[in-house]
Amino acid sequence: MIAARRKHRVLAILLVLLASLIGIELAARCLDLARGRSFGVEPRRAELENECRVLSRRAFLPGAEEKNAADPGTRLLQPYTGWENLRTHSLINADVEYYRGAESKNVYDICILGGSVAETFGELGAARLVERLKLDPRFAQRELRVHDFGFGAYKQPQMTMLLAYLLALGHAPDAVIELDGFNEAALGFSNARKGGHPVYPYLAGWASATKGLRPDWDVGEFMHEAHTAQERASSFAESFYASGLWRSSFLAQLGLARIHALRRDYAAAYKRLEAQLQTGGKDSEATGPAFDKSDDAVVALIVSAWEEGARSLHGLCAERGIDYLHVLQPTLHDEGSKPLTDKERAGGGAETDWIAGVKAVYPHLREAGARLAERGVPFFDASGAFKEHAEDIYIDVCHFREHGNEILAEAIAQAFLERALRR
Repeated sequence: MIAARRKHRVLAILLVLLASLIGIELAARCLDLARGRSFGVEPRRAELENECRVLSRRAFLPGAEEKNAADPGTRLLQPYTGWENLRTHSLINADVEYYRGAESKNVYDICILGGSVAETFGELGAARLVERLKLDPRFAQRELRVHDFGFGAYKQPQMTMLLAYLLALGHAPDAVIELDGFNEAALGFSNARKGGHPVYPYLAGWASATKGLRPDWDVGEFMHEAHTAQERASSFAESFYASGLWRSSFLAQLGLARIHALRRDYAAAYKRLEAQLQTGGKDSEATGPAFDKSDDAVVALIVSAWEEGARSLHGLCAERGIDYLHVLQPTLHDEGSKPLTDKERAGGGAETDWIAGVKAVYPHLREAGARLAERGVPFFDASGAFKEHAEDIYIDVCHFREHGNEILAEAIAQAFLERALRR
């Protein structure tokens, strides 16, 4: 009798727990609906994949390369572009062999240049770009292939130097699409505010490659803190994704909230590291030549380098019969470029100088783009590509989800067909 009562009590408790879990799950899905989105497994999967992708990118940590020589993402000093990574070597060599062979003669090859937004576009937007271009009769019967040479933190004139280097090695693309603007504005402005020339490579990346910013004992502590915070965030995101628990709306919300909190901790730790690096001793080769540090002069330097880089890239391409399109990328803090969601605002935090740079520089980049177009340089202002999209697109200050890359690919394909394609 006692055993039967105990069994009934356990069963009742289990039923109550089950009912509670079902109630919590239903409440979580109602909350999703109240926020304007219905629960779906694939959108959650894509969101988590984006989080894992962003968190897996190694931060610029001076000296870290010595410990990660076998890591294909390790940054190496490069005589023309500032830095590259071990993956670059394999990619460049593979393409040299490809262009030497007969296969490439029947393929229309598109080279993507730019920073990390261009790199991500090459990963998430290339398929849609090709799909859209193939609808045009000129490409209907031809294979198209995208070669992704976007690299994190690259800005002009790094892309111009990179293309010249690739061409010298034997690369022979049929088209070049340069997608940039954010790094010039944000990182160039940040350089200047920290004492580095705005046209020099991004100081944090350049310091990592050259070890030109002399570390002290305190720097080691900040580096450890930043590395540990990134590993903690990346490890949790990867584990949560692998667990499959995100298929539950309630657990997905809890997991994503934790990931976002860990990302904020990592961002804060990295900012503290950057601040320590910038206040420490600097070698002259890390900061570049002297320059007028007034905001107006800095903006003028950034815009001039960006405009001249586009002209030089166009010249390199025109001389070789390569179709060229220069694209000004969209970015979150470019005012009026998109109706921002609460989630985008929450995830759009960045270094103050980055945001100030975007607000100060982007209007002038649009003006310079119009000048480029007047000179015959194929230019597409895509800074407003998301203007009619009220949904979540950005995952941080400048990167966007697969959905955003596909929207951008549609717009770039149309502009390419109208402005760049000469044959």
